[in-house]
Amino acid sequence: MHSSSVSRVVRFVNHTNKHRVTASHHFRYVHNAAVTQEDTVKPYDEIPRVTSNLVTIVDFARKKYSNAKFHEFLQNRVSEYGDIYVENIGYSGEKVYTANPDDWKILYNQDTKDQPAQRESFWAFAKYHRMRGLPRPLFDLDDAEWHRRKEALRSLLIPREVAKVVPKYVDITNDFIDFLEGNLTRNNTRVVEDYHRSLSRWTFECAGMTVFQERFGMLQEYENIDETVKMFYEANLDLIDRWCLLETGSLHHRIMSTDLWKEFVKTSDDTFKAASIFLNKSKQHIVDPDASLDEVESLVLAVDVLRAGIDTVSNVAIWATIELSNNPHIQEKLYEELKTALGDSEITSSTLQKLPYLRACLKEVHRTRPLFPIQSRMTLRDVVLSGYHVPSGTNVAPLLGFYNKERYFKSHDEFQPERWLRSNEDKGNHHPYAILPFGHGPRSCIGRRIAENQLLLYLAKLVLKYKICPTKDYNTRYAFFVVPEGPVDMKFEKRN
Repeated sequence: MHSSSVSRVVRFVNHTNKHRVTASHHFRYVHNAAVTQEDTVKPYDEIPRVTSNLVTIVDFARKKYSNAKFHEFLQNRVSEYGDIYVENIGYSGEKVYTANPDDWKILYNQDTKDQPAQRESFWAFAKYHRMRGLPRPLFDLDDAEWHRRKEALRSLLIPREVAKVVPKYVDITNDFIDFLEGNLTRNNTRVVEDYHRSLSRWTFECAGMTVFQERFGMLQEYENIDETVKMFYEANLDLIDRWCLLETGSLHHRIMSTDLWKEFVKTSDDTFKAASIFLNKSKQHIVDPDASLDEVESLVLAVDVLRAGIDTVSNVAIWATIELSNNPHIQEKLYEELKTALGDSEITSSTLQKLPYLRACLKEVHRTRPLFPIQSRMTLRDVVLSGYHVPSGTNVAPLLGFYNKERYFKSHDEFQPERWLRSNEDKGNHHPYAILPFGHGPRSCIGRRIAENQLLLYLAKLVLKYKICPTKDYNTRYAFFVVPEGPVDMKFEKRN
């Protein structure tokens, strides 16, 4: 579009803040918003709307919905109001909710280095950091400060630097398989109860290597683990659950020193105490020594990376294990690829790039089991979302858990890694923004390469060693991530 045309469009969109749009106004693009000439841009106040915040409050108070089923509540809202609607939920004010990947593309592409989109602040972390005089956490930054701290994490961003640490993840994952086999050998049923907790020890060990460049020693008998490491690990075990309850729970947590708030403070204190000990004794750690960060900023950044790497990786890993257990034919196809490609050789960073079915399996897990059902962005300028004018400064929440629809994926309710292989004729037809497990653009997940390498290694090592057998079906619950409800028990049969 010519610059003069863009200017006319911008003036038109700004004009809609004061005047309703009539059916005679047609155009193709507004700030990258795909709006066909046949579409009419409708005013903001015509977006479908939940009539009152009181309606939402009453629904939760009467137990029609619960915080643990918030993702299902959002799905019901989409079914009732459509792919875009407005609602005031909780304490964050009115938001536009959208389950349309075309809208997500517009929102994510508005981010630039000089003008990153604003996000909602999480009050629990913000309050704790203020109370302890700590800098704001990385995920709570929206300005040049975010970029300054990001530059201190070069080892996460450069592929050749990530490749250097892959052999260490191989060693950790080999130790995890030995740790798992030791537990299975002592158990005649070959069932590991609460397997998610076992996985959390592996992810914590990997996170320790990522941040502090040393082993924690988590993959041994628990009584033999260093006491500082135990404190560190236990402080982060249920952090996300506590955080979720504080953020989505009753208002009294925000104005009173409740038991839940005190637990959150204690576990946060333990985390920073342990991280400080490891940071001080580490000869080399995640923060670039040439970065312009002081000791406290380095400490906060180290904790941010550690926390981000624990729950995300372990929850994707547990869903991947469940999906493979439910699809033995896919397990066998993956096993054949791994045996053919690797033989008796050890996995390397290079070979991980040459296992297309393994990578397809991981991508399909991201599709069928999206961890993040919702995110939040502030519009930086007037945009058009799903045919509606949305003014600058509006809080918009992409509903990222709702892209598993037939219009985006054939047989969307089936686990089919084949859909991501180059040989699949439909591969190029998928909506490019339909799967965003790591976000998109300048504010995408910093640790994406690290997380993917860890997950690919885990799946490869597990399938080479075992046949994974299902024990039961699992419902889901919401704790900022969508996770299995209750303990996950897994049966592992050793391959010949």
